[in-house]
Amino acid sequence: MTRSFMGGVAAIALSALLIPPAQAQSCQQVSFPAGFTSGAIEGQVSPDGVVCYALNMAPHNNNLGLSISGRNVMFGFNDGFNAMDAQTQTQLVPEGPTVRVTVSQLMRSATTEPFRLTVTFLPPGNG
Repeated sequence: MTRSFMGGVAAIALSALLIPPAQAQSCQQVSFPAGFTSGAIEGQVSPDGVVCYALNMAPHNNNLGLSISGRNVMFGFNDGFNAMDAQTQTQLVPEGPTVRVTVSQLMRSATTEPFRLTVTFLPPGNG
């Protein structure tokens, strides 16, 4: 009995390895006008879906604040699993000109969940 259970666990683990990473999906490009300081991106995320945004950072905007509101939603960063996954609010200094942000449901529900992702550029020196 234990042997077949372990075989099932191994099959589940192997299937998890074969699932394509979120990086493979396309991201909606979001560019910000000169002088932009804060704004919101509103959308909906399906139970099994991931919404991806590629935030194109403007020059001299090196300190980024992100927060998300909505029921049962979270964001992460599309660079593989790291300590910045499952966030509802964060502040960071991006390493490059584009930040890939993914929005998904925290706990899979039966319905699509609306969200509001607030993007804020903070003055230099605050990060």
